[in-house]
Formats: sequence, C-alpha cells, structure tokens
Amino acid sequence: MDKKTILIFGYGYTSSFLSSLLIKEGWSVFATTREKENFSRIKKTGANPILFSDKKEIEKTINKGVYVLSSIPPSKEGDPVLNEYSSLMSEKKDFIFWVGYFSTTSVYGDKMGEWVNEETVPNPRLPRSIERLKVENSWRMLRKDTGILLNIFRLSGIYGPGRSLVDRFQAGENIIVVDRPNQLFNRVHVIDIVAITYLAMKKKLKNEIFNVSDDNPASQVEVSEFARSLSSSPPIKKVSLESNLISDMAKSFYLEEKKVSNKLVKLKLRYAFKFPSFSEGLKDIYENL
Repeated sequence: MDKKTILIFGYGYTSSFLSSLLIKEGWSVFATTREKENFSRIKKTGANPILFSDKKEIEKTINKGVYVLSSIPPSKEGDPVLNEYSSLMSEKKDFIFWVGYFSTTSVYGDKMGEWVNEETVPNPRLPRSIERLKVENSWRMLRKDTGILLNIFRLSGIYGPGRSLVDRFQAGENIIVVDRPNQLFNRVHVIDIVAITYLAMKKKLKNEIFNVSDDNPASQVEVSEFARSLSSSPPIKKVSLESNLISDMAKSFYLEEKKVSNKLVKLKLRYAFKFPSFSEGLKDIYENL
C-alpha cells in the first residue's frame, strides 16, 4: 500500500510535532520553508523540505495525492498560501483529499468571560484577529468553489515541551505576569492539538470548524504559580496591566475574555484530552525535562 502524503505549509512548532506523529504512523511529510538554510533542520526530523516559492516542486508533491495543512499566519497581504497556490489547488482539487487550516480562538472577539462554541458568531476587534477571520473565509471560499474537504482548527494558547512556563523557569527567567487573577484564558497542549488534527484527517469530516482548547480556562497568575511550584524557582512578579514591563502584544490579550468550549471535538472526534488542564500538561513537561 502506498504511503499517505501530507504537504504542510509552514513548518513551525505545532506542525513539527504533527510531522513527527505522522512519520511514526508511516506517512510521507513534505514541509515548506522560505529559506534553504532550514533544509537540514527539517530533514533531521524526517520530513522533506520544499522552498515555499518552488511552485514546480509544490505541484509535483500535490500530484502524488495529498492531504494539505496550512499553519502560516496571515500577512498584511492576506493568506500567503492562498495568494500563491489557490489557483493550483483549484486545478489539482482531485489530488487533494483533505485540507486543514490552523486558525485561532481570537476570531470570536471579546465575550466578557462568557462561553463560546463553534456556533458562536465571530466578532473580532483586534487587527490580527480580523485578518484571521478573513483568511478563514478565504479558505471556505476555496472549499465552496472546489468541493475540497476543509477543517478549520481554532487553537487556544499553545504550550508544550520547549514552549512553556516550566521551560522559562528552568532557564532562570524572571516571570512577570499581569495581576488579574480573575481573568481567565484558554490554552491547549501541543500533543492534544496534533492528536485532534490527526483524528480529523482520518475521519475526513466535511467542512468542520473545531475549537481546540483544554477543559480548564485559568488565569495567567494561577498557571504561573503552579509552574513555579514544580521547582524551587523564585516567586513570580505581579504587575498592573499598565506596567511598562508588559509588552503591547501581551497587553492586547487582556482586552478580551472568553471561555472556549471543546465539546464538539469530544463529540464528533470522540477525543479524550491527554492534558485536560494546564496542571497535567505542565507537570508532564517538568517530569520530562
């Protein structure tokens, strides 16, 4: 039986974890990068690197019959993948078995702490979230025009090995958090993201949107204190939102609050989270340092 093949646009943190899972499952993974300098790093993971600008190689890969995942964020010009390859994907639609797009739960906008699910009407206010929703709609338009199966994954704050508060404490970083213990955020472990994505790929459900978020919205204060408790790290520094120690990007996250429901993932994909809250996830990262 021929190997299944996936073409991943954007070989970042989450995509590299998905690639590792798929390679273990016997898939061929092709991943784009904008720089040839990244080829050796990608090859070491077992994936096949392709320059994002190499249209001939992209077409050759699609001709194998592929699943496609886009994890590249929007630019000022829109979606880089659709800008370059929507025509090719339309032309080669019979060779594309499934398309996934990594979006973000920020497209829902501010819900004043209320719960959101996949039927909640997005109402983004932040410029980057408005762009995300525009890109989602562009992918939906491609699906409508071609009939390609499309799944959109709205991801909460991503953490995992090498990208967590545990890692930051371990590196000796002084952690500074906004002192808002009652403002809750959702997050999700990278292992759960890739497991959910793989399940969706196998089921090939038509035109679904999935919130990918753990069970337990929590404040950054609570999460930071828990991460610190796992080791003998210095206490965290709590500051006001107005502090000049907090970046503008970080401040923007506090302009919105919502709790993200993951019931659809559990129902349609029959998925049980490996890390249903930050405590299981951070403890696992700490134990595997």
